[in-house]
Amino acid sequence: MWAGAGGPPRWARDPKRIITWNANGFMTRVTSQQDLAAFQALVREHDPDVVCLQEARVKAHCSNPKAKVSSQDLRDRSRPLDSEFQGPLKKALEAPPLDAYKVFWSLANGRAAGTALFVHGRLGAVEGTLASSLDAALAGCGGAGAGRKLDGHHPEGRLQYARFASLDLMNTYVPNNGWTAERHAERRGWDEAMDAFLRSRGEATQRPLLWCGDLNVAHTPADSTDEEAFRNEWDRDSKRFATREAYNEATPPENRGIPGFSDGERERFSRLFTAGGLFDAWRRLHRVGETPPEPGDAAFTWRGTPAVQSRFRARYEGMGQRLDYFLLSEALAPRLARCEILGRGAGREGFLGSDHCPVLLELREADAAAEGGS
Repeated sequence: MWAGAGGPPRWARDPKRIITWNANGFMTRVTSQQDLAAFQALVREHDPDVVCLQEARVKAHCSNPKAKVSSQDLRDRSRPLDSEFQGPLKKALEAPPLDAYKVFWSLANGRAAGTALFVHGRLGAVEGTLASSLDAALAGCGGAGAGRKLDGHHPEGRLQYARFASLDLMNTYVPNNGWTAERHAERRGWDEAMDAFLRSRGEATQRPLLWCGDLNVAHTPADSTDEEAFRNEWDRDSKRFATREAYNEATPPENRGIPGFSDGERERFSRLFTAGGLFDAWRRLHRVGETPPEPGDAAFTWRGTPAVQSRFRARYEGMGQRLDYFLLSEALAPRLARCEILGRGAGREGFLGSDHCPVLLELREADAAAEGGS
């Protein structure tokens, strides 16, 4: 039963094709005719049942249209601000092929973070199973808070959770570790809360979990084009430190390196696999071999920004990181058919205007006898 939703919902069919994508500003993507056309072409080509979007950067609805980002005005994070929805966003969502999808939002006060879940109408309704915070998701699984209606959102719209016939799906945009002690603490707090959630969820339900999104960590040295360069990066741009030595002296060893590469992030990420009984779908199908992938291969989901002027090279131009994942419960391993990174190369082929490219997951049909399990 999905607690707090008025009794068991009529289960939507399992999604078989799922795309996750950090759009780096969905408003920007739909405003650009080139980016929008590329996204529409992607949806037409792969015909996904669900698209999990991160970094939507769409403002949450507020009764005070002039409210500042830091104001205490009440927000409805489940829908965009009226002024945001009018124009290119509304036009894009009401035109084929996106008009076949019901879109669910979890949004921040300003144009930062935010997630969206595009669910194709052929799956059926998922409204009764949606949650947008870890507390609400756990309550829906029969854990702490079960029986109470918990409909809150993460304040930055970083999480969405939905139930389908035989599996649960979680879409997240994990906070970047940043360079400061405050950002390090925020990321550590997120990781610890997720660890506790996964363990509690495992006690409350045996339903398989499919967790995807921009998880903002390169798990192993094989998950980037330039391990040493990223590991040895330091906060050179903020002017808080004059030298690398000063940065190292002020920064605990577990937090050093470009965000996504620190020892602390990687170790906590590894613990999440154990906490949730999860495996990395792409890595399961694309094992680390004796020969590392070429820098231009479709093995990295984030790419550095190319230089504006061709005679110069931007700092991270041509460099890649794998930050976007599908993590699956081991129970879903027999159903894993395909997991592909849909972009490649320094020129960001297939990135649709973002600095992240989409990742596609395909599942085989579930055993009908398992559908609707508790």
